[in-house]
Amino acid sequence: PLILSSLSLQEKETQMGFLKIKFVKHLWYPKILKTNDPLILSIGWRTFQTTMHYCTIDSNERLRSIKYTPKFTSCYAICYGPLMPINIAIVAIQNNFYDNTSENFRICGTGDLIEVNQSFNLVKKLKLIGEPEEIYKKTAYIKNMFNSNLEVARYIGAKIQTVSGIRGIIKKQLNEKPEGRFRATFEDKILKSDIVFLKTWANVELTKFYNPIIQYVDKSKFKLLRTRCTFSHPFAI
Repeated sequence: PLILSSLSLQEKETQMGFLKIKFVKHLWYPKILKTNDPLILSIGWRTFQTTMHYCTIDSNERLRSIKYTPKFTSCYAICYGPLMPINIAIVAIQNNFYDNTSENFRICGTGDLIEVNQSFNLVKKLKLIGEPEEIYKKTAYIKNMFNSNLEVARYIGAKIQTVSGIRGIIKKQLNEKPEGRFRATFEDKILKSDIVFLKTWANVELTKFYNPIIQYVDKSKFKLLRTRCTFSHPFAI
């Protein structure tokens, strides 16, 4: 028997967006999960494959991206899919369709949907390293930190620091070749051997991938993304 149903175009469940899930890896699943690894999610009436972005909330209330799921604590996961009611339960399963030898526990994680939105501001730590090229008292020209003047223009006014603890500020890019050099001022005169680094936050682009799973379709014609745990290429089909 087949159950046929339809959703009105005015319903919220027909709209697409990003889902924020309070996610926890299942205790019996032997492996940890990696960001951008495709998972099959079962949410309410829907079953679909998507890619997960794992993150945590730090003290400044920003969503900080993490590469792997914690072993014994929960984290947050952001994925793309149809909008669902809040507080609905979620079950995550990895794709073992191409792996007939897998004998692991299949449910890799569970969670609850806590927020839906059209986008989320997800960031990750970024540390750039450069070295002085010319030094004039408290002013110095820094090289090998950026690749173009456009990148320097985005970070004008950012705080930089040397390994010895001397703080400084990025002032202006140098309109000379090679590009990527800039002028910076410091609290004190730095040495030619000092290493200058910039600590900042970079935005993470969220992937819009949604592959609905229809159970009555022939499995030989149905295609799913392969996981990184079993195969070398993450998006081989």
